[in-house]
Parts: sequence; structure tokens; C-alpha cells
Amino acid sequence: MSKTTIGIIGTGRFATVLRNLFEMSPDVVVMQSSRSKQVDNQKIFSIEDVLHCDIVIAAIPISTFEEFLKHNSKIIKNSALFVDVCSVKTLPVLWMKTHLPKSIDILATHPLFGPTSTKHGTEFAGLSCVFSPVRIQATQRFQVFQSLFASRGVSLHTMSPEDH
Repeated sequence: MSKTTIGIIGTGRFATVLRNLFEMSPDVVVMQSSRSKQVDNQKIFSIEDVLHCDIVIAAIPISTFEEFLKHNSKIIKNSALFVDVCSVKTLPVLWMKTHLPKSIDILATHPLFGPTSTKHGTEFAGLSCVFSPVRIQATQRFQVFQSLFASRGVSLHTMSPEDH
């Protein structure tokens, strides 16, 4: 069985927490991209490589989110699960629905934790994450993503973007 590839756009503190969470699993390969750090193909990969992962997570400021989607939506792997981690939901969901091709699954999330509450990405048990499945066609990738959180002890709560 091949490993699931997870691409993280961004290298800020929260993106690093996500990287730590996913790297704990032997069943995934994590790739991260940055505009400010040099590509070394070990820790930092090109945006194109990261956008070709099975699961792509945009851990970028909401102020850059729509522009990122406009400029990169055609590069994202056709069957990818695209995930946002914005603290607000309705506007990012609208942008994802508007700019991402229909072949790309969309999952809006709001992890209710950060660098401090996870002890800089080392402890996740007892923390929570809100999941809003917007467009899920490939349920296996969605289940893999959920199981990565659940396996670290994160409680998952499904909620619509509007209710969030």
C-alpha cells in the first residue's frame, strides 16, 4: 500500500504544528512549501510538488487565501483533498467553491489548538477540531485525514460553515 502524501502550504508556527502531527504517522509523507525559505527537497519543497500531493493543506493567512486559490487552482492535483485551516468558514468556503475545480474535494477545518496548546506540536490528546465536509467525492482520503487527527487524540466535531 502506498503512502498518502500531505502537502502543507506555509511554514509558520501553525503549519509546523500540523507537520509534526502528520509526521507521527508512518503511513504518510509530508511535504511543505514556503515563499520565504529555500527549496531543499527534504524539508521545503516547491509549490508545484506540494500541490501535487494527495491532501493539500493551506496554512496561510486568510488575507492571502483567495489570491492563492486564484493563482494555483489549476496546478492542484485533480483528485486532491484540499483543506483550509482558517478560523472563519463561510468566506473561505465560498472562495474554494468558486476557484477550485469540481474534481478537487474540499474540507473546511478549524483546528481549535495551536503551538502553545500542543506544546509546540508534541501533544494533541484532548484537543478539538471542527470539520466541515464541503465537497467529498473520494471518501478514502477524507477518512485518512480524519484518522490522522483521531489517532493523536483530537476530538472531531462536524459542523456546517454557517453554524461555525
